[in-house]
Amino acid sequence: MQKDYRGKDATPVYLEHPRAFKKEEFARFCHLSEWRLINDLKDVSSDFSHVVTCIEKTIADQKYTYAVVGMFNSSIVAKDLGLADKIEQKNQQLDKNGNPTDAIQNITFVINKAGE
Repeated sequence: MQKDYRGKDATPVYLEHPRAFKKEEFARFCHLSEWRLINDLKDVSSDFSHVVTCIEKTIADQKYTYAVVGMFNSSIVAKDLGLADKIEQKNQQLDKNGNPTDAIQNITFVINKAGE
C-alpha cells in the first residue's frame, strides 16, 4: 500500500501499489528453488517452451509499462531488461597538458537491446 493525499484538504488515502512479477518469485510460487530450473524445461516440449516464453514476455512488459508511467524506477528497470544505454570511453589521447585531444572521437556508444 502507498500513502497518498487527495482533495483540497489533503486527506490521506492508501492506494494499492502494483508489484511487477519476478522470475525468481514465480519459480518459488511453483515450488522450485530458482528460475533456471523452469528455463531449462523449455527443451522438454514446444508447448512448455511457449508457456515459459509468454511468462518471460509478461514479466518484461509489466516492468517496462510501470517504469514508463513512473511507478517503478526506470533506470533500474532499463538495466534489468537490458535496455540501458552505456557510454564507454576508450583509448582517450591526451595533449601535452593532459587534456583530451578529441574526446568526441574517442567515445564509443554501446546500446544494449533486449534479446541480443
